[in-house]
Amino acid sequence: MDAVGNIDRSITANSPIYGVFHKNGVKTYVAYNFSDQVKTVTFSDRHSITVQPNSFNTGNGSGGNPQPDTEAPSTPANVRAATKTASTITLEWEASTDNVGVTEYIVYKDGAQAAKINATSATITGLNAATTYSFTVKARFISDREALLQFTPKTASAYVDVHYTLSGGQQLNYRMTNNAGVWEQRVTDLSIGKAVSYWFTYEKAGLQYETPSFSYTHQTASTTTGESEISATEVLNTSQPGLAPE
Repeated sequence: MDAVGNIDRSITANSPIYGVFHKNGVKTYVAYNFSDQVKTVTFSDRHSITVQPNSFNTGNGSGGNPQPDTEAPSTPANVRAATKTASTITLEWEASTDNVGVTEYIVYKDGAQAAKINATSATITGLNAATTYSFTVKARFISDREALLQFTPKTASAYVDVHYTLSGGQQLNYRMTNNAGVWEQRVTDLSIGKAVSYWFTYEKAGLQYETPSFSYTHQTASTTTGESEISATEVLNTSQPGLAPE
């Protein structure tokens, strides 16, 4: 493994067996194709490699995006209160920078998501007078070939796993990322009309539960946010066996 460097766990792929290695500024992409047809494996940094049936392939990535998103957006600077009343506050901040572009900004109030917007200001309502709040703003980029899977447990979970198939293909399984109580996972390599079937398993009080299955057909992402979202909240159907009770 020393020849290709250290594994980069920040990059995911639309294939269950893959690896990305980094050495001296060079990334090496490895993936296995279980199917009987040639497959293009796409990685979350928008590189891709072509893998022959039932075999491994190793490469330095190509295609997908002429300018891959190789860095996260910078942190929004100078977050400040422009105006405020007893129950509302309007926040402003300096625009973030990114090598591809910034899709949107997410505003958190006391660690919980309060707003998503594609501008550099947001008005938060429903506040209580004479109360101290903490606000955080994060920048994000998502391409129109991706969708964001989200799951929101009603109570804190130690983990949430998502399982999905693309247009009836091989099942993919990922441990989701906890983003202030909203668990998230990007689905990549999407095109218009591509069908996504997905469901979740999650922990609650030491037990594991499974949601029903849902479906989504990808369309062109919104021109205002550059993003498609597909989401679910815990206990959508309490009559389903294995679901946690209310």
